Amino acid sequence: MRVSGFIKAVSMLVSLFGFAFLAIGGWELWSAYTFASHATIRPGTFKGYHTVFHETTITDSDGHSRPSRTEEALPMFSYTDADGRIHAITGAKDHPFRHLEYGQSVEVLVPRDPSLQPRLGDSLSLYGKESLSCLVGVAMVLLSLAGVRGVSVVMGPAGILRRVGDARLPIGGMALMLGGFLLLAASVMVLAYFYSLERNDPALLGAIEAGDEQKALFLATECRGVDAKNASGETAMVAALKAGQAYVADAILDCFWISAGAVSKQGDSTVRLAAELEAPRLVRRLVKKGGPAMDVPPALVHDWINAGDAAAIQILVENGFDLRQTYRQRSFGDLALIAGQPAIARLIHDHGARFTAPPAFIALALDDAAALKAALGASGEENPRFNGWTLDQFATKINRNALLAAAQSTAAP
Repeated sequence: MRVSGFIKAVSMLVSLFGFAFLAIGGWELWSAYTFASHATIRPGTFKGYHTVFHETTITDSDGHSRPSRTEEALPMFSYTDADGRIHAITGAKDHPFRHLEYGQSVEVLVPRDPSLQPRLGDSLSLYGKESLSCLVGVAMVLLSLAGVRGVSVVMGPAGILRRVGDARLPIGGMALMLGGFLLLAASVMVLAYFYSLERNDPALLGAIEAGDEQKALFLATECRGVDAKNASGETAMVAALKAGQAYVADAILDCFWISAGAVSKQGDSTVRLAAELEAPRLVRRLVKKGGPAMDVPPALVHDWINAGDAAAIQILVENGFDLRQTYRQRSFGDLALIAGQPAIARLIHDHGARFTAPPAFIALALDDAAALKAALGASGEENPRFNGWTLDQFATKINRNALLAAAQSTAAP
């Protein structure tokens, strides 16, 4: 077999998998459509998630087996039928595309056949996985066809790699390549499976809920159980913050692919929970990793300004924090001036925040000689004051005496 023929054969094999995904997804789409078209829509209420644990066994590299559990969050809901009876249902399928809130109004599809179970009636629940399967199938088919076409163009009679495409590929070498490819794919799938089992291990949540912070910290450092969710749908990060275990939450945040934007059952973000624990370093890390910056309390921002932590203020503005707010009836720009932090004042000024201080003080903090000269010439005040300081005292505080002296000498009549 030639190299070009081998590549085409592999591409066609991929297309067969694509057609299989298409067939499975199409059949499930048709089944869901048939179910929905023969069901009655009833208003319902979402009652939370029921976590089902599946017992598994993991064998380590030394051959020792240990029990483990994976979990699946199944939606619970209720609806009222035409006779006024209330039915409580636990769904048979999870809802991976959307997290519903307790008490949320939902539509329930009630089948006429009593042997079939009612289902949530939103499109994502009905057709989400099936549509995704079809899309994957279409993508695989198109990619394989593009691969066959590309081989014909690049390795064909006029292709730049014609000699490579015409080279003979021994059967043994072909079998070795295919076997290596399959072995690599199987290894990746096995590693991904065991990695998923470890990250969903409920042991971390159990340690957090039991108050065993030392064990929880060890498990979080190993990234074991960091993707697990409790019966309320809260992540291990949220559970650790609600339990007051800031060090555990910090360790969880060190793991890859951790969402910093998770919320509690009550709607509190991780940023707000960390702020309530008075863990400013954790708040900063959460915002940097995508947590909602608007949930950072202004008091903490004021603390960062007083400490001269320009890096923390930069993280806030990069993630959408509104510096045009006020704190204790002071703008953040004025608070930076009062704290004697010209670098932060410049940062706040560059992001559109407002100042109410006299222009000369603002220009002095921004190291703007022209604006300072203009402010001194236009103010009409020989010695303006701000927050009890004279301009000379403020210049001494922020080490701008030379700038002030130069501006005063050029502004003098």
